[in-house]
This record gives sequence, C-alpha cells and structure tokens, in this order.
Amino acid sequence: MCKKSVCLIALLCFCLNLLCSRGEENYTVEIKDDVRHVHNYAPQWGDEPKVALEFVQQIGQEESKYENYMFYGPSDIAMDADGNIYVVDAGNYRVQKFDPNGTYLATFGKKGQGPGEFEYNPMRINIDTSGNMYILAGNYIQIFDPGGKEIRRTKFDFTFNEFRLSSSSQLIISYEIRAIRTFDGKIKFTSEPKTSLVGQYNIDGSLVREFGKFHDFNNIYVTGPANTNFIEVDSHDDIYMSFYYQNRIEKYSPEGKLLWSSERPLNFELKYNLEESKSEMPDGEIRISFLPRFTIVSSNIGVDYKGRIWVLTYMKNVREDRKSEEKFEIFDNDGVFLGRIPQPEKRGGEWQIIDDRLFFVGAESMFIYEYKIVEK
Repeated sequence: MCKKSVCLIALLCFCLNLLCSRGEENYTVEIKDDVRHVHNYAPQWGDEPKVALEFVQQIGQEESKYENYMFYGPSDIAMDADGNIYVVDAGNYRVQKFDPNGTYLATFGKKGQGPGEFEYNPMRINIDTSGNMYILAGNYIQIFDPGGKEIRRTKFDFTFNEFRLSSSSQLIISYEIRAIRTFDGKIKFTSEPKTSLVGQYNIDGSLVREFGKFHDFNNIYVTGPANTNFIEVDSHDDIYMSFYYQNRIEKYSPEGKLLWSSERPLNFELKYNLEESKSEMPDGEIRISFLPRFTIVSSNIGVDYKGRIWVLTYMKNVREDRKSEEKFEIFDNDGVFLGRIPQPEKRGGEWQIIDDRLFFVGAESMFIYEYKIVEK
C-alpha cells in the first residue's frame, strides 16, 4: 500500500512538472526584490493568433458640407458609459461628440481664453464615471461637465504629453523627460523631480506620489529621452507602462508598487547613439547639443476587456531600414507574451483601446477608425 502511494505521488509530481514545463517553455520567470521579471522567448499562441481586428466604422470625412465631420489634426479619443465617442479636434481647438454609430451630437470648446475655451491646442482627453471631460491643453487640465460647461481649470508647473484618469479621478501623468544643459553649464532634466517617470496627482494639482524607475544609461543625454514611456490604467486602477526605446513593459499597483516587468524577443539590437549638433549664437559663441538617435522599440500601450495588454512593436530597426513594419504584440495580465497580429490597412498614428474597441486617430489621415477586438 505504501509503495502504491509513493508511486502515485511520483506520477502526480511528474505530471505536474510536465504541465509546468509546457506552460513555461516559451518564457521564464525570475523573482528579484519581490518583483516578477518575465523573460519571453516566443509567443504562446505560436503563429496562430487568437484575436483579430474587425472594422466597425470611419468617423470623419475629407470633404463634406457638414463642417462637424471634418477634423484638423485629431489627436485623441474617449468614450463615455453610453458608448458616445469624443474626438479631440486639436487643430480646430474643440472636442467633437458622436453617438456610437458616428453621428455628430455636439461640440465643446473653441479657441480663446475665456471659460469653456482653449488657449492652447487641446491634445488629450479622459472621461470620468460621471461623464465629466478632463482635457489637456498646454500645461492645463480643463474639466467640462457632460453638458460642455467648464467647471475647473488646473495649471501645472511642468509640461506633459500623456495622462490617464483613475476611478477616483486622480491624474496619472507620464512626465516629459529630456536632458538639457542650462546657461550656467549645469545639466538637469526638464521635469522635476528627475528620479521618477510617473506622477499621481489630485485634480487640484497636489502631488500624491511618484513612481517608475529610470534605467540609468550612465549618460545624462541618453538617460532622459531613453526613458520616454507610455501609460494606461485599467478598471482596477492598475497602471501599465511601455517604453519607446526600451524592451520593457511594466505593471504597477494603484499605489505605484512595481508588480512585474516583462521583455520579449526583438529582431534587432538596441542602440543608443548621440548625434552632435553645433550652432553659432549671435555673439559668436558655439553651442553644442546632442540629438538622440536611438532604436525605436514600441509606441503606446492599451488594455482590452479581458485584461490583455497590447503594445505596438517595431519589427525592424527603422533607423537603419526606412520601411517601417509594426505589429501589435499581446500579453496576458501577468506579462506573458501571447502573440502578434498585424496592423489593419486603415489606421492612423495614435491608437487607443477602450473595452473591446481599438481606435486609430489622425497622423496618416484626418479620420477616426474604429475596430472591434474579436476572439478566434
């Protein structure tokens, strides 16, 4: 009886080890300082992705007798609880509201300095659970109620390009980070403090916390721009970060604790070169600056309705091969690489995922393209 039990236990252990090895044959996990570091070697889905993008609609027209369907430099979109779509029409200093079928409903904002107006081009938008619109214009966050009345305006003493909204309406801000040389010859970062990548703020502009660790490249002209990042916040207020020039994807708790870091296989070597530029000042002084010429890895990050993480990744070194090729790489919520899918034919420069929808905005067109994420 004892021998049978030992054999049974041994068989169970063998099966368990077999299952684990199969589950992790494409990745390994390393624990450092209570943080999971996922090293991906190949996609779990292999060459057959389990999702696809299904075209839904185009919003906007190149030529139309209806001015509200013509965009000038659209830069961002958002969706409210009823599925209405909000387009930041940056060049026209306004936000356009459409119903789920793309029918125009309303316009918010115009160029100006008064209440409900934008002194600077609006660039980013987030919507809270009450339907209030949080719009980034210059270094201001302007809040409009669902009817389009401006109810608050908060000025920040630094510039930033990206922000997200938590369920408690706190602002998660990705700092704009560049290294510069000041007139007195000292070197500093354009965002302070220079030790964090992301700041969490109350709507009155007061700081709650900062988090996100710089990767130090031992060169101040490299370290700043090489840590350029993109952020997303899910329905649980977990925060995700990807990097423009680094093979790094991270997940943080709502309190800013790093939960895991993930890397995936790339088809090229990462290079961080600096190009020296000289310019002569009116007084004859020669100023020297250094322009980053880094290998681009990925742009933006999104989280879909199943908690999967999407990152648009470059398949080639675009600094050496001018023919850019990008694919969506999809990860599970633990940072395990699932698979890749190509970009659809109709697309723009910016993209964003909301629930089971993926939107492309602007850059290559003046349109908004909406796709549905479908399971295969």
